[in-house]
Amino acid sequence: MKTTMLTRVETYLRHRRSLGYALRIEGELLLGFARFGDRCGHRSPPTNRLSLRWATLPSNASRLYKARRLEVVRTIAKHLAAIEPSTEVPPRHVLGPAHRRNPPHIYTAKQIQTLTARTSRLSGELRPRTFVTLVGLIASTGLRISEALKLRVADVDLDHGVLTI
Repeated sequence: MKTTMLTRVETYLRHRRSLGYALRIEGELLLGFARFGDRCGHRSPPTNRLSLRWATLPSNASRLYKARRLEVVRTIAKHLAAIEPSTEVPPRHVLGPAHRRNPPHIYTAKQIQTLTARTSRLSGELRPRTFVTLVGLIASTGLRISEALKLRVADVDLDHGVLTI
């Protein structure tokens, strides 16, 4: 009896999760791929044709969405290729890059003034001061919000005017 795609994917997900990976979204996508393969009657290891057929569904989806789906299938294909040598690993970027970094938004001086004015009207005693300081810090240094939020007292050297990121 030939192994179903669902069995392959479930085995792969159990293995990866036992190593500590959550694979929530990727897991759901892989299960969708497996069900698609089984519905098509595909009983052999994944092929590029099957992977591309699934990744490009639905036809009206964005290029980025399709590329991400193919990237997820590539992960299991690379794993299965070590176990089942006839597994085909789809080439990278055949549907374009799977990730896109949004361009940063540069606030104008007027937008920063408006934001600062609004944060100073927040309720509480410390909250408005905290947010005014945070907005000012980000605006004057170019820090990302995640970098600013991770700062600790030890990262600030007031004597030398140095902020360690």
